[in-house]
Formats: sequence, structure tokens, C-alpha cells
Amino acid sequence: MPQGVIQNYVPAPDIQLTIGLVHHTDITIRTTPTINLGSNGGSVTMFGFGIKHDIIQDFAKKVPKPFDLAIAVNYNRITYTKGLSVQPDAGATPVPGQPTADFSTQHLNGVFSGVNVQAIISKRLLFFTPFASVGYQTANTDVGIYGNYPIQATGTGQGTFYTVVKDPVHITETSIPGSMRADFGFQLNLLILRIYASYSVGGSYNSANAGVGLGF
Repeated sequence: MPQGVIQNYVPAPDIQLTIGLVHHTDITIRTTPTINLGSNGGSVTMFGFGIKHDIIQDFAKKVPKPFDLAIAVNYNRITYTKGLSVQPDAGATPVPGQPTADFSTQHLNGVFSGVNVQAIISKRLLFFTPFASVGYQTANTDVGIYGNYPIQATGTGQGTFYTVVKDPVHITETSIPGSMRADFGFQLNLLILRIYASYSVGGSYNSANAGVGLGF
């Protein structure tokens, strides 16, 4: 990972838009615009979306609700890209009969995606709304090294000839079965201002989320 990380923490800002629909259903879209991590760090971007529906109102339409109970489904995808430059040794030429290859498209590309299904319980107390949730998540990893790469040809003399390998590495992994996770947090509603924070435990990493938004 790039330098500048504080101890074990990796900050990741994002922009989120939530639209409330009918019957207490919300749709959320979130994104992190492409962030350039420097000439040696590559770039990273994130995109995600989700839907949340309050199911308690489907069963308690004519009586006061003691709390809110929602079901949420979320998808997130992080893409990391880094350019590479692996060139033939000085003075080396392609194996006889093999044409000269283009090495300018070399790059590392990683796509890390996941789906999270949650049950969220919350209770609005004036302007303060605490919540807790339990969920199930799966993750998918797709990492590859793409482009043409020169490899010294064996039996032809040190540094004399090279052969070309295309797209030498491709790794995919899906976490099935997935893992459980739990979230705890709150939201403050101050007129049109929303202040929220949460903490997630479970899976391979714990995470904290905080933000400020405008709501109508």
C-alpha cells in the first residue's frame, strides 16, 4: 500500500447520495473519484450502491412502531491500477523467429468487490438515532498482471535472447461461504444537517465510517 498510512489505518473518502422512495425504501449510490497515489503508487477508485427497506411498517401499519427494522443489500467495488515497466536486459534481442513485442501496456489491475446483506434495528429519539445491525457478506478478488513481459530465454547465453510472456498472472478468489459482520452507530439530525458514525466488526478487517450530509 502507499506510504502515508497512519499505523494500521487506511483513510478512504467517498461521496454518497441517498434517495428516499415510497414505503420507507431508500436507494444509495456511493463513489470515490479516481485518486492518484503518485508515480509509484498507482490509482484507486470505488463505486457502490444499495437498497434499504423498513419492514416493520409492513407488519405494524396501525399501531405505533416500537423501533424500526430494515433490510439492506449493498454492493461495493474497489479498483486499483498501477503501471509497470519491465524491459529486456541491455543488448538482449527476441528469440529468433519471435517478433519484437510492445511493453508499453504493462500494468497491475485489481478489482475487489463484495455484497453485504444486513438486518438493521434503530430507534429515533428526537434528533438522535442509534442503530445496530447484523449481516452476512461475501467478497470477490480478481487481480492480474497484464501486458507483455520479457523473460530470459534458457540455453541461449546470459542476457542474449528473451522470450515474451503475455498476461503472466491472474488470480481470482471468492469467499464462499462468506462471513458474518456487525455494525454499531448513530445519526444526528440537526435540521437539514446529518452527522453519522458507525463501526463494523467481522470479516477480515474492521472499519469505521463517519460523515456529514445534507438531508431534506
